[in-house]
Amino acid sequence: MSTEKTSWVFDQDNEGGKRKERPFDASELDRTTNLTEALGEATVASHRGSDDEATQITGRASLSERTMIYSPATHEASKKADEFAEEVDPVVGWLVVLNGPGKGRSLTLGHGLNLIGRSPTQRVALDFGDTLISNEDHAKIIYEDGEYYIAHGTGKNVTKLDGKMIPNMVPLNDRAIIQLSKNTTCVFVALCGPDFDWSKV
Repeated sequence: MSTEKTSWVFDQDNEGGKRKERPFDASELDRTTNLTEALGEATVASHRGSDDEATQITGRASLSERTMIYSPATHEASKKADEFAEEVDPVVGWLVVLNGPGKGRSLTLGHGLNLIGRSPTQRVALDFGDTLISNEDHAKIIYEDGEYYIAHGTGKNVTKLDGKMIPNMVPLNDRAIIQLSKNTTCVFVALCGPDFDWSKV
C-alpha cells in the first residue's frame, strides 16, 4: 500500500475477471469542470464497453423540488426559535383602543390564538369598563405563518371589521378597524408578516 495520499482507479482485467489497480492521474480530469455543476446539476453514469471502466459526467438533472438538505445548524436554529416562542411569547401585533373606555390604551397580541374578553384569564384582557364586551371569548385573533385572522367569539354583541359583521373567520389586515361593541372600537396594528417574523431573527 502506498504511504502517500494516492487515489487508485480499478481497471477491469478481462483475463480471469480480476481487477488490477493503477494510480489515479489528476490530469485525466477536465480542469474546466465546475465543481458546483458537477455536484448539483449533473448525473454521474458509469460506461462500460472498453477495457477501462471509466466514470463520466453526462447530461444535466435538476434536484427534486422536494429534496431537503438536513443541516444540524438550521435544525438547532429552528429548535431555538420554537423554545423562544414558548418561553417569551413574543408580541406579533397590538390592539389600540380608538374610542370608548380605555381610549389610547394598547394590548399586545401573541403567536397563535388570542382570545379577547374582559376576564383577566383572557390572553387579550380588554377590561376598561365596557360591560358590552363579553367576559370571555368575545372575539379571537389568530396569527400563524405570517398571516392574521379574526373571528367573532361566543359573545352576544356582534364584532365588526371595518364596519361589516364577521360571519366566520376572515383575514385581518394591518390598520383594520375592529368594533367590539357600540362603545369600543380598536385599530389593529401588525408587527409580524411576510417581511418579519420572530422565527427569522
